[in-house]
Amino acid sequence: MIDAWTAFEQKNYQLAGHIWLSLMAASEDAETHCRIQLGYALVLIAQRQFREATALLNELYEITGDSICLHQLGYTARESGNLDLARTHFMAEQACLPYNNYLALAVNAYELGMIALEQNKLSVAFHYARRSVEYAQQAKDPIAEGYAYHLLGEVRQSLKDPEKAQDCYEACQQALARLPQPLALQNLDLRVTDLLLHPIAAA
Repeated sequence: MIDAWTAFEQKNYQLAGHIWLSLMAASEDAETHCRIQLGYALVLIAQRQFREATALLNELYEITGDSICLHQLGYTARESGNLDLARTHFMAEQACLPYNNYLALAVNAYELGMIALEQNKLSVAFHYARRSVEYAQQAKDPIAEGYAYHLLGEVRQSLKDPEKAQDCYEACQQALARLPQPLALQNLDLRVTDLLLHPIAAA
């Protein structure tokens, strides 16, 4: 699986897709097969094959009932520009998440905040951005925290509060500086949703 994720991170989606399909053909147990399909779904999304990704994710959700499928369905809908449908999926995911799965809750709140910001629902966006920061801090994940603070900064900017927005951007950089190899947000080629797939990537 490492080779597939490496190709994906390098934006070599054709190679990544080929590797995932080869792994699917060779997998012998249902759990591993589903995990591989989740990785392949990200390739389809990256290639903007939204219909195919949605069909695959719906099938996976019927089989597994895993909330990560709902998350990726929401992400797919958001990428295709269907914000209302994306919000529906993310709200359904939120209802499924355990209270102590802080990373998943942080990423879910981030996505809901992003949607609210895009729809100019600033009070709702502020609520979710704050929740995302809180959950990311509880998860002790600097990437999630960095993105959450950046979103909160964007909301603050939209609320015409540039000083507090700047504080959020600085908090974002401080969070990312805690990574083993510090990175600036603008140099991170990483979808926030990929955070939830770390266990798969490590397999």
